[in-house]
Amino acid sequence: MPAPYVELPSEALKGFKPTWTYSSTLIWWQFDDISFPEKGWADNPGVVLPWWAHQLILLIQGARTVELRFMEGPYALTLSPTTGDDVEVSALEWEAPLSVALPDLVHAVQDAMRRVTPAFEAVPEFRAHARSLRDLAEQLDRQLRYREQGSR
Repeated sequence: MPAPYVELPSEALKGFKPTWTYSSTLIWWQFDDISFPEKGWADNPGVVLPWWAHQLILLIQGARTVELRFMEGPYALTLSPTTGDDVEVSALEWEAPLSVALPDLVHAVQDAMRRVTPAFEAVPEFRAHARSLRDLAEQLDRQLRYREQGSR
């Protein structure tokens, strides 16, 4: 089972100074040796990370299928629960889906949100957006805990 990770290269984050919530930096999904949409992809973390968090919350709450879309281009990962904590992750560009643990997907998005938040906090007019990123990361924690308690 591949370990998912949202790649936000530290060098790119050091230079990331958002001028609005749609500001771009390097961000892509990494599943062991598979990059999606591709290594070095630039997109809007202040937009896509909240989208992904909301979709993961829906999945945790029982949705049958959700999409983690990128803002730039037609790229999206489709997530469908299978058994237990396993989720089938697919993309139109892939020949076969991957099986990934739902908590690992959640933690990947939370980690990315926590890494990008300081860039938004550094700009006074985006501090509210930074707070909303932190709040969403915490909400994902609560949803996972609630799900785990319900499955006992």
